[in-house]
Amino acid sequence: MALIDLDLGNSDQTIDSTNAPDASNTIDITALGSHTLTVDGVNATIESVAGVSAGATPTYAVINGGSLTIDSGLADLSALSSVNYAVGDGSVTVNGPTLAVGLVSSQSIDFTGDGGAFAYNPGTLGAPTFAVTNLGVGDSIAVGTRTNGTFTYDAESSTGTLTYPGGLLGATTVTFDIQNLSQADYDAIIADNGGSNSGFGEFVSPVCFLRGTMIETTKGEVAVEDLVAGDIVIGQSGERTVKWVGFRKTFTKQIPADRRAEHMPIRIVRDAIAENVPSKDIVVSPGHHVLVEGKLVRAQDLVNGKTIYQETHHISYEYFHVELDQFDVISAHGLMSESWADGGNRDYFQNADVAALRPEDRQRRRADRPGFVALRKGPEVVRLQSVYAARAEQLQQEQEAQPMIAYG
Repeated sequence: MALIDLDLGNSDQTIDSTNAPDASNTIDITALGSHTLTVDGVNATIESVAGVSAGATPTYAVINGGSLTIDSGLADLSALSSVNYAVGDGSVTVNGPTLAVGLVSSQSIDFTGDGGAFAYNPGTLGAPTFAVTNLGVGDSIAVGTRTNGTFTYDAESSTGTLTYPGGLLGATTVTFDIQNLSQADYDAIIADNGGSNSGFGEFVSPVCFLRGTMIETTKGEVAVEDLVAGDIVIGQSGERTVKWVGFRKTFTKQIPADRRAEHMPIRIVRDAIAENVPSKDIVVSPGHHVLVEGKLVRAQDLVNGKTIYQETHHISYEYFHVELDQFDVISAHGLMSESWADGGNRDYFQNADVAALRPEDRQRRRADRPGFVALRKGPEVVRLQSVYAARAEQLQQEQEAQPMIAYG
């Protein structure tokens, strides 16, 4: 473990693999002023803070899969004007104070990358409010392990308020004011939460194929990452033209451990759905819809732990999604899977030309899948999960019953 002394009283500082080479790095801040600490691709924990300048506005930034943990009870921070967290492609975890120290009065979170994670672990003091800007698809906010968040919206100020109420034993209330949120954004978030404004951790899952997935085209099978605009793929309704292929890379350590199930890939093994369906293993994101019994069902809703299961070993993973001239399901390893459905999340992908997007391209909404029924929670989903769990048991029994052949 590397021990690093940093002076944020006089200049900006960056730690990366050149000066913080270890798997974990401990930072002692010897002076804290209005400068930025950037954690670039490494893991770090701020262990102590000294020399807090009155009226200062420090910024903590993470990029390129970096992670930073901060204990807000380290020092009397009441002298600070504000603390800013710039969350790029990485994660920031703030541990709330449990001792009678001075509390910072203003805190802000700016999501600056293609998918960042901010987590606050409540202490027993204070009731912090965070001003949140640029929250996009793939960015996450979490408060410990709480799932009691409520989400409300003020149209006049275009602000969504995500509140995690406190409870017994001194638990504190934590609030996030999410700014520049449209009514359409709010409506889509509520719709994705089953129509309820309670029960949050706010988190938007990726919906994509993993790199290496083979897509059936008029030229034969082509890896999803090699598809280009103009290629013709085989859809349920016939030949469809590729308009665009979105791409995004995610680092596992960006995502709080208790939220990784919402993002990490799900493997559907050969024959899991039916004989030769899929024809070989296929790996997709949890929210990706596959066509079973004529209905679209998310992969995460079919998990049985045997033939359909989540992979947790990935350090990073790449998702791709295919936009067609018209929404359809396309053949991937013999399994019909959805093409990209426009939910106003094109800017989720790293290769989207954000500057060229129209306002309606960036308004979050429930994606339309014309001609198809997309199932969510309910008895039909439970029944389908049971069907493929039973098939997994049958496949296992058949495999165990196969005679052993001795070669001499």
